[in-house]
Amino acid sequence: MSAKHARRKAAEFTTPTYKTPNTAQFAIIIENLDINYRGHQALDDVNLRIREATFIGLLGPNGAGKTTLMRSILGLIRTKNVQLAALKKGFDDYIGYVPQRHEVQWDFPISVADCVRSGRLGLPKDSAAVDEALATVQLDELAHRAIAQLSGGQRQRVLVARALVRRPQILLLDEPLTGVDAEVGELLLDVFRSLTKDGVTVIMSTHDIGDALSFCDELVLLNQRIFAHDIASRISPATWQEAFRVRDNSSLLTLVEHHAQSH
Repeated sequence: MSAKHARRKAAEFTTPTYKTPNTAQFAIIIENLDINYRGHQALDDVNLRIREATFIGLLGPNGAGKTTLMRSILGLIRTKNVQLAALKKGFDDYIGYVPQRHEVQWDFPISVADCVRSGRLGLPKDSAAVDEALATVQLDELAHRAIAQLSGGQRQRVLVARALVRRPQILLLDEPLTGVDAEVGELLLDVFRSLTKDGVTVIMSTHDIGDALSFCDELVLLNQRIFAHDIASRISPATWQEAFRVRDNSSLLTLVEHHAQSH
C-alpha cells in the first residue's frame, strides 16, 4: 500500500485528534490531508498551519473543497490529520460554525433569541452570552421575532450570533457574506476582525475576493490542494490564475492587481 493510499484509509476510518501542537501559537495544524469521495479527490495532500488570532480568507472556485476542509476541522469528516490546539475548555465550546444559509430550516417555529440560545446546546445556560451575541450582530431588538419573518441579512446575522454564543476560540464561516447587502456585510466583517483582537481564530470561505483582500490577515488559495497560504501582497497573479484556472484577462486578476497597486 502506498503512503498516500494509507493516508486516505486513515482519513476514512479514524477520528480527529485534539491535542496541543508542538508550537503553541498554531490554533490548527493540518498535515497530509486527503479526502476522497467515490473516486473524486476532494482534498489532495493538504497541509496548513493556522496561527491563533488570525483572520483567514479561504478562497477557491466552486467545488474546490472549501466546505470539505471546514467539515474536516469540525470533525464531521473523520480524520487523524487535523490537530486543534487544546485549551482548558472542552472541544464542544472550542469551535463555532456558521453554515451556509440555505442549509438551515427557516420555517421552524422558533424566535431569534431561542435560535441563538440553541447554539449553547450541551453547555450551561448563559443568558448574558445570548444577549451579548445578539447585541454584537445588532439583533437585540428582534430577539422575540420568529426566524421565519427575517430577511436574508437578518438570518445571516442570527447564524453568526448562534456561533458566537459558544464564545469559541475558533470560528468557521462558510460563505457568510453571500446574499447580504453591503451594510450587513461590513457589519459582519467588522465583527470578524474584532474577534481576532480577542484571540479568536477566524476562517472564512467566500467568493467575495475584494472583501477577503481588504479584511483578511492571510489568504489560503485552495483547489483540491493548497496553492498559496500567505498575506495577499505576496501571492502572485500567476498563482491566483493557476488556483482559479482563469484566463490572463479575467476580472479576478484585474481585481487582484488593482488591490496590489493600491496597497
